[in-house]
Amino acid sequence: MKRFCLLASVASLLFLIGCSEEELINRREEKIIGSWSFEKAYFTGRSALFRDDISHLHENDLIIFNSDFTASYDDQGQRLVFDGDWFVVLETFTGPDGVENVYFLDALFYTGGRQRADFGFYAEIEWLTQNKMTITFIDEDGEYRYKLRKI
Repeated sequence: MKRFCLLASVASLLFLIGCSEEELINRREEKIIGSWSFEKAYFTGRSALFRDDISHLHENDLIIFNSDFTASYDDQGQRLVFDGDWFVVLETFTGPDGVENVYFLDALFYTGGRQRADFGFYAEIEWLTQNKMTITFIDEDGEYRYKLRKI
């Protein structure tokens, strides 16, 4: 049993070391492709002690990430659909604990052509499975955290 655990650990390490940056990004992109609805949404202002639940602002909203890296955001509150583009970015940081890979979802959404984005985000992908995703991004107002579920 010890040999099996050791062999499994070594195989996992070799697998992770052997993956190129492109392969690591492709895996996340494959999980993101699809339609996502908002489960929870939170906002924490710059000087706030507590976060606000802003889920009601995204009730029934839908984001669709297509395999050709186009996207659409169906905003039910505004009754508008925004077309967009998306991709995954891998940033590598070296800290006291060694090298860390951090993945970001970069998305821009437009109305009336692609000359100027109406809104977008460069969000850290905190959690990503086949059907759940948590992303966080910061702008001049504060931090937004979204928990999404694939439908």
